[in-house]
Amino acid sequence: MDRGRRCCLSSDPWDWLPCRGSRLRISYRRSWPARRTRPGTGCRRRRCRRHCHRHRRRHCGRDEISSKRMRRVFDESEIGQEMAAKLAEPPYTHPLQGLSLRKEQNGARTVNMWLTVLRREAVLASRNKAFFAAGLFQVLLTGFLLSTAFVRLKHNSTNDANLFMSVMFFSLMTLFMTGFNFGPIYCNRLPVYYKQRDHRFYSPAAYAVASVVMRLPEVVVQSVSYSVMVYFSVGFTMEGGRFLLFLLNMLLAGLNSVTTFTLLSSIMRNESATQGIGAVFLMVSTLVCGFPIAPGSIPGWWIWMYWLMPMGWGFRSLVVSELTSNAWAPLDPKHPDGITVGLATLKLRAIPSDFKWVWAGYGMVAGMSLLQVGLQVLALTYLGPLRSSSAGPEYEHEDDTDEHAVGRTSRHLEAPTTANGNDNDNVNGFGAVQLSTSTSGAAAATVTTPVLVGRRSTGNDKVGAAIFRKDTGTAAATDLLAELRSRGVPAATSTSTAASTATQLVTPPPPSVHPLAPQAWSAPPPSPAPATFALSGEAGAASGGIYGSLWARPASPPAAAGVQQTTAAGNGAVAVNIGIGGSGVTPALWGSAGAAIAPPPPPSRGGDANGGQVLAFRPVVMAFRDVSYFVRPSGDKKELQLLDKVSGVFRPGVLTSLMGASGAGKTTLMDVLAGRKTGGRVEGLQLVDGAPKRQAAFTRLMGYVEELDVHNPQATVEEALLFSARLRVSSELLPAANAKAFVRHMMEVVELGPLAHRLIGWGGPSGGLSTEARKRLTIAVELVANPSIVFMDEPTTGLDARAAGLVMRAVRNTVATGRTVVCTIHQPNRDIMDNFDELLLLKPGGRTIFFGALGEKQTSLVSYLSSISGVGRYEPHMNPAEWMLEVTSPAAEAGLGLDFAQVWEASQQARAANQLIEEHCGGYSSATAANRGGCDGGGNAAASKRPAAAAAAAAAGNGGKVAAADGDVEAGGGGGGALKGNQDFEVDKVGGNEAANETRRYAQLTHVQLWLVLHRALVSHCRNTTYNGMRFTIAFALAWILGSLYWGRGMKRNSIVGLMDIMGAIFSGVLFLPMTNLMMVMPQVMAERAVFYREKASGMYRPAVFAAAQGLAEMPFVFLESILYVVIMYCTIHFEFTSEKALWFWLYIWFALMICTFMGMGFMSMTPNMPAAIASGSALVLLWNLFCGFLIYRKDIKPWYLWAYYGNPITYIIYGCVTTQMGDVWDEHVDLGNGAAMPVAAYVRDTFNYEYSMRGWIVLILIGFMAVFRAATYLGITRFSYQSR
Repeated sequence: MDRGRRCCLSSDPWDWLPCRGSRLRISYRRSWPARRTRPGTGCRRRRCRRHCHRHRRRHCGRDEISSKRMRRVFDESEIGQEMAAKLAEPPYTHPLQGLSLRKEQNGARTVNMWLTVLRREAVLASRNKAFFAAGLFQVLLTGFLLSTAFVRLKHNSTNDANLFMSVMFFSLMTLFMTGFNFGPIYCNRLPVYYKQRDHRFYSPAAYAVASVVMRLPEVVVQSVSYSVMVYFSVGFTMEGGRFLLFLLNMLLAGLNSVTTFTLLSSIMRNESATQGIGAVFLMVSTLVCGFPIAPGSIPGWWIWMYWLMPMGWGFRSLVVSELTSNAWAPLDPKHPDGITVGLATLKLRAIPSDFKWVWAGYGMVAGMSLLQVGLQVLALTYLGPLRSSSAGPEYEHEDDTDEHAVGRTSRHLEAPTTANGNDNDNVNGFGAVQLSTSTSGAAAATVTTPVLVGRRSTGNDKVGAAIFRKDTGTAAATDLLAELRSRGVPAATSTSTAASTATQLVTPPPPSVHPLAPQAWSAPPPSPAPATFALSGEAGAASGGIYGSLWARPASPPAAAGVQQTTAAGNGAVAVNIGIGGSGVTPALWGSAGAAIAPPPPPSRGGDANGGQVLAFRPVVMAFRDVSYFVRPSGDKKELQLLDKVSGVFRPGVLTSLMGASGAGKTTLMDVLAGRKTGGRVEGLQLVDGAPKRQAAFTRLMGYVEELDVHNPQATVEEALLFSARLRVSSELLPAANAKAFVRHMMEVVELGPLAHRLIGWGGPSGGLSTEARKRLTIAVELVANPSIVFMDEPTTGLDARAAGLVMRAVRNTVATGRTVVCTIHQPNRDIMDNFDELLLLKPGGRTIFFGALGEKQTSLVSYLSSISGVGRYEPHMNPAEWMLEVTSPAAEAGLGLDFAQVWEASQQARAANQLIEEHCGGYSSATAANRGGCDGGGNAAASKRPAAAAAAAAAGNGGKVAAADGDVEAGGGGGGALKGNQDFEVDKVGGNEAANETRRYAQLTHVQLWLVLHRALVSHCRNTTYNGMRFTIAFALAWILGSLYWGRGMKRNSIVGLMDIMGAIFSGVLFLPMTNLMMVMPQVMAERAVFYREKASGMYRPAVFAAAQGLAEMPFVFLESILYVVIMYCTIHFEFTSEKALWFWLYIWFALMICTFMGMGFMSMTPNMPAAIASGSALVLLWNLFCGFLIYRKDIKPWYLWAYYGNPITYIIYGCVTTQMGDVWDEHVDLGNGAAMPVAAYVRDTFNYEYSMRGWIVLILIGFMAVFRAATYLGITRFSYQSR
């Protein structure tokens, strides 16, 4: 690849190599052929002179490399062909290779492998105590309810036998529902399993068996506790053998529940799908087990399910064991030796009474469990992780011939072009960019001067050294221009003007000014019309070029390549504006004191004449002194100090890194300064623009890029950025019509343009954005909020060198906009370290050991640490970051016998840094800040009640002086200005309604927030086919299952059996599908909650808005689900075909679905994790199931459990469905036997206490239940937070 870029000697080759084969296409230069001329200087091709990207790339010495192309070039090379030839040869063999080569499929021996997997599962089970406690609580609660609801039942009548069967049926259902708790945990562990399976860690059989075996202790504890509690309290036959049979049945039921849900999880591999299919399996098992429908009444086309389902065998085993005992009274008291009540009940329900069915049941359940384990092994062997079919390709541009895609990214990838169109092809990447100064009027004059743009110097480069060394005067500039001319770089203007501009780039601050203090920058004098400084051509690409790309370090903080600066008359302000073809930096307006002021009126609302988006932001200087942070570990009375009097200052246009060894407190300090801590105690002074920090307003000015990239997986990149921009920037500043243009500019800054319409996805095997693209999206989500200060937590963690380079380029582009950027970073490579301007270095314990400018190639840091006696010598080939962390490690500190924090406090550099901090603190003390609204000690800021002075007034009174940097911030020139005095940063008269906007906690009004959040939720639901598709599929399947089981029985109301069949159909219809919704919605709410925590901390919207939108988004889908479900079930069961009865029936089913969906959302919002939510929801469903009036009639419920009957929504749903179907049927009679009969309506009223006149009141009662569960969701979202920082 002689045409590719050469590896710089100062770069790590292993970091350089991945960048050359980047997924994002990279440009490279080839040597100019002698017969070919450069574009624009005599090239005969007309398209080349038009600056056509495609022609220039293909015909004028520029080309593109993609990963596929690089692979193809390698295959065609001599080395590649040689390697292919070797691979084509037969494999090498040796006569003795069998003695050394391993033949086992897995690395460990079989016994060791099984023991290791079992040991790991045991450790995981022992650490998940909350899961064990939740399952045990669910079982014990149900056992307590049964023990107190069925107290010492008699053995005298058929009704007693039915009550015993109710207890046995409910016991099996209770043990089966414990499997719901383990389904989500098993699904979450599958990605780790697949990775280890593919690397031959262990066999699928070992994993499957270990997953089941380690659940056995939990099953044993639950079964024994439940059996002891229920068996003796209810009054089963007091025989030891029968008790052991009951206990064994409970054990096998719990085991079958485990194997069923592990099998379903291994097949579905999705939490929502597993919960939904599990609910279907539960419904089918309970319907055909022999209790809701007697085996003799099951239709012929479903009887095979009766003999196949394990629950049917378990129920038959239980009832035969109990009802065949001698404790039952004879059916006919006159014949004591005749058939007993128990045997008569078995005969009536067509259940065989031979005792062999007890043992057959145990064998069948155990055999089915083993079969399910075997099927699980097959699923784990042949199935892999779920992959999204709509997530798009893995790379940004997979096809080399995608010209449209190349064009979209060309402005990031092309080198800068001079004003006359000449392409700068110098080897070191330096060029001249035209800087035009124009004034409006009839006789406008234009003077062009070169702005030097280039890569960071390597130390051997004389041009780079000239830019960054501290030479002064025009002589250095003249030498610099001479060096550039010697390399063939065109000069755009006269030497004198160019030298003047070059001098501005390299002139250091005056000796009398502190080296770390920001220097004043004099704005041009006022003029009748504003002067415009514009970078023309394609200079905007300078700040967004390839990794190690071209960039400019201007004299004033906001200026950067590709930026248009507008100096308003009389106020000394600079507006940073971008165009479509620029670098994508966000416009800002700088006042004389470093604060933002109102921009001049743009040509059109929200945009400029070139289509760019003008958006003002406030440059922020954040200073802090003696910040300490304390936490109190649980169970410990003594506080633990994590930060110890840390001080520093963050300035606009300066990229500051927070570094230190593990446990030094880097992220802790950032969280404290950003107000993200949810606990602990904070001490110290925190100022923003010279005033005490007030968290409510600071959140509006701040962006926080979290280490974990949490996004809505169903949104596209552009939609996610639009959502953030519209919610975090007020409509007055960013009209909706211009929001998309502004967002696209931000996408260009972080190079996400080609991915604008790509779904974010879950990442990894599930599809979606790559890791580094997700990180750039996380940065962009904060940038579109137009923040003044951006905190970034480990932006390069988990990325390779190429991906880290892309992310750091996006970070550097953000700094170029004039924003204050702070990053925590852990051991970066040399190229990444070169991006930082200043460093705050901490040691374990949270103490400062260095703060200040890094210097060119980190010379300031290296010189300071090298001056400490005993510190190891720094060699030029070393990575400064690695060397710094090594020589300041606790082990090195102990070896030297000194405290680096004390050494720092006594150093000259520390005194200089403290002087800078004092200048920005403005004489504040911690006590003063506390009295005026400083930190409240809890990680948040107390609101100050003092009115603020306008920053613009301070700017106007400063004579047009802008506190800015003069020189390179890396060398100590300073980055941005600070507000002196006591101005409160919250109120800023920036023009229009901006001051009023900043006083609001949220950028948008509540109704706008609700619409935006609701719109996103509806779009996400439409795209979430796994959740909604499965939900509709289950509704369709359940409707047909119920319809086929109860086919044509809706009008058979002339017998008690017919009425009970109708009751059973209604009971099953209003219980199982709503319970499915309850289980399926929990994983969705859990995933949305993680996104909510991030957006809540960013101040996007009110928590109540999120809660409302979450519920409203479910309603249309539940509405459609209810129609699909009711139409099928109503028609197949053949309920009465009148519009009134059908609409009443649909209304109650719709309410049932909404109530259970809202209940699932409420439980998930109020509990810390999924197992706790599932256990709580399952326990409540079992309670409702037991006391809804179907298993136990209202007249048979104990007085102390009447609250469970009346506080039960299932009670009222069954009440409404039954009474609207049969409560007005007076012309049909029920045969009671012995010639007696009574009207259907009277039987319903007398037996179930159902009044037909209550049907309207039931609607209001159900609406009340929905309101209660919505209130629970609101309470969980607003009052409970399970995110601990």
